[in-house]
Amino acid sequence: MVKSYRKNIILFYAAAVIALAFAAFFDLKIDIWLNNPENPFSIWLYNTGEIPCRLIMPFAGAVIFYTADKKWQKIAGFLVNIGGSAYMGTYIAKHFFVEENQLAFGIVYGIGFGVMLHLFGRLVNIPERLKKPLFILAVTGIIVMCVQLSLIEGMKHLWGRVRFRDLLAQGSYDAFTPWYVINGINGNKSFPSGHTAGAGMSYLLMLVPFVFDKWKNRKQLCFWLPCIYTSTVAFTRLVMGAHYLSDVTVGGIVSFSVVLIAMTVLEKKNCCKFTVLQPVIFETKEGGKPHMIKKAKGFICILLASLILLSGCGNSESLLQSNMRVYLDSYYKGNGVTVSISDFTDFEWEQVLIFQYPVSAQDIENAIGVKYEGSLDLTSGMIFVYNQKVVYDEVFKDNYTNLAPFLIYPYDNINADLHYNVFTPETAVFRCEKINSKEQYGYRLYPLSV
Repeated sequence: MVKSYRKNIILFYAAAVIALAFAAFFDLKIDIWLNNPENPFSIWLYNTGEIPCRLIMPFAGAVIFYTADKKWQKIAGFLVNIGGSAYMGTYIAKHFFVEENQLAFGIVYGIGFGVMLHLFGRLVNIPERLKKPLFILAVTGIIVMCVQLSLIEGMKHLWGRVRFRDLLAQGSYDAFTPWYVINGINGNKSFPSGHTAGAGMSYLLMLVPFVFDKWKNRKQLCFWLPCIYTSTVAFTRLVMGAHYLSDVTVGGIVSFSVVLIAMTVLEKKNCCKFTVLQPVIFETKEGGKPHMIKKAKGFICILLASLILLSGCGNSESLLQSNMRVYLDSYYKGNGVTVSISDFTDFEWEQVLIFQYPVSAQDIENAIGVKYEGSLDLTSGMIFVYNQKVVYDEVFKDNYTNLAPFLIYPYDNINADLHYNVFTPETAVFRCEKINSKEQYGYRLYPLSV
């Protein structure tokens, strides 16, 4: 199995070594040259680039359920299908919807997707000759994805590398570090690229020729398609200012290597010596009628189309931000307009922490005395506290572009050393500036009390 890709493997790692060597000297210069965070294609791939990775668990879980021999395996498959779908749903909600019930929406949408996928499996009978290879492929996909995510997340925390766009926000390149410098846990997560690693899960396609006889002569296609897709996602991460060349290179290396190790293990365990004499994947309960095959394919297309349609949705704003924008749209007449956050809240609060990325969970706990469980990666926002509890929080999405619709800064100087500040209902008063760019606009709020 691995020997069939020997030349491709050598070429991949040779290119990766050259890229890392080049990046050691030109990481920063490349990002300066390519930076264009408003590029529509790059923004679209930012939102959708990891969806293929997030689809692994829902599909793998469904496959396990319908191919497993043992009851506990079927139960595990069902749980993986539903849990993985909920996980995918939260990803969809994070990238396409910013609202008060974002998490709930993501979970409900994801579980709904998983249930539909599970019900689809009831429409078809999987031939006995396919059950074992499909089961092994599904389990392999889950293991590979879990290992990849663990490695990437661990390295992100360990390296603590600041993103290029954060350097721009700080107005200085002084915080830049080369890829071979390990900074430790500090809240920064540039190295390596999670998006590129997620796209790299498409390298699982290299297993297909060893399961389906129809694909045995398409090994090159099964290598180059994932390679092109992963490289495209990687390039857009540079354009967005989210990563450096070394970040995306290592992200791709991690995914490719994990898949390669999985292939080696399967080969040694003789788990890959299946061939399918027929190109038909599914035989229906109706005796394999062609119209049922078409319906099955159509059903899958509908499921995937729902994800694509969501990618066209813009990020909606959270409640407080939306209300403040409505107010500013009506009354903004220049920099003399001020906004008091307490005028827009209908709940009790004693403190609000305004934070600007990057900030760590420990920073927040030190500031407000409360442990915050929300995601802080690539995020700025506000956290409201009452009686030593977080009672409400909102994030400002896409704050790395000049077209972010709404941002509140913790300090009048956006390049201040501290990236967070605490306000009371009396001191949470902000002056407003309106930013115009082409046909779009956004508001920037700065505190009056500091």
